[in-house]
Amino acid sequence: QAAVEGMLAASSGSKAFYAPPRRDVRPQRGSRRLQPARASSSSSTSSNIYKPRVPFVDLYEVLALEPSATDGEVKTAYRILQKAVHPDLAGEYASAAAALVNEAASVLTSPTDRARFDRDRSEWLASGRGSSDQSLMDPSPLSAWSGPSEDEPEDDRGRHDAAFVDESACIGCLKCALIAPTTFWIETRFGCARVVDQWADGREAVEDAVAACPVQCIHFVNRRAELPLLERVAARQWRDGGSGGGATRGKAASSSPFAIAASLGKRAARGDLIAWPSRRGRASSAGV
Repeated sequence: QAAVEGMLAASSGSKAFYAPPRRDVRPQRGSRRLQPARASSSSSTSSNIYKPRVPFVDLYEVLALEPSATDGEVKTAYRILQKAVHPDLAGEYASAAAALVNEAASVLTSPTDRARFDRDRSEWLASGRGSSDQSLMDPSPLSAWSGPSEDEPEDDRGRHDAAFVDESACIGCLKCALIAPTTFWIETRFGCARVVDQWADGREAVEDAVAACPVQCIHFVNRRAELPLLERVAARQWRDGGSGGGATRGKAASSSPFAIAASLGKRAARGDLIAWPSRRGRASSAGV
């Protein structure tokens, strides 16, 4: 189940998915094994499997692979994950995760589709929307904005502030993504929620999603003054593998992004070098 929750609502690789115990991953008698979709015989020279997702989904991260992965590595990763997300084992709600795994394997084993995907991925990373963005003090948020503009009143479309998920506290319960699936996305490395399109599902749905969080890890923050740095800190934590989420983190869990952002903000205000806190200093970074 944790494997499914780590992929459902599919946007940003992986310590990857928890595979169920071996006794749970054997397909039941009579069940149909999922297979990657293949291009039709009429498409012998070209393939149309790949269709860009909005928001962008890194298919390498879905299968917990590096971009240099071989066809054999893609197929191996697929075989492992398709067992964990098979609807006959994980339930009907796993269908979306199974479809994503199927799509990733199909695209990455097709030379034509993989080349197209690689081009889109390069553009996505270059635009700063991916987890590779390193400009911590960039004033532009990483998430898209679908709410009212600042010169418009707050209404059913959304509010002027923005939602932010503290992934260091997220337990991957999926509730926010199920209630507001266009606004929230479940990243595939730790199975934590992340906001990818602010207010995309409308004000009521997003507020309901925030209220449904059992650990209250979703916060409303200032769109201009707080959100950009918080999102970049969270992206850096994700890249460094230090944000494992409330369900999996142990004593060595990373600090809250709020603590690190506060530390970096104080350094910027003093005109000091904006350096990423050391691992040892992260626990007390809020007081720096």
